[in-house]
Amino acid sequence: GGIYLLRDAGPVDLEFLSLDRFHETLRSDEPTEEDTFCQRMRGMGAQWFENETEADKRPPPKVRDGKRVGRMEVWMGWPESGGIWVLEAEEYEGARRGVGGRIRNAKSMEERCSFIEMLGGVFFRDRKDCQLTRDIVF
Repeated sequence: GGIYLLRDAGPVDLEFLSLDRFHETLRSDEPTEEDTFCQRMRGMGAQWFENETEADKRPPPKVRDGKRVGRMEVWMGWPESGGIWVLEAEEYEGARRGVGGRIRNAKSMEERCSFIEMLGGVFFRDRKDCQLTRDIVF
């Protein structure tokens, strides 16, 4: 058991996952389809939780050097030309810089990749070179 959770999914995420933006999509009864879908979610930065209760918990922020320090957030972009763009940011610093909002405002995956690059993301020509995506298969 367990679940993958992709927080704050926007239109580009939903398109990448082949989900309708306006209508509920039911979980597939086919294990192979569901596994492929979960791999694609991981490719957008989804996190694994043992259950929904764990997914709903948010640890309290820590304070380091007088600043709040939260969890790391990950944004990924898959350009049509291949490879993957990855940006990791601590949630409060990312919020201060407007990272998530800018990336969620992208109208396409290509535009999302451009924002990730502009915000200091790292490009991997091969997803297997990125620790976060090396075992993803889709």
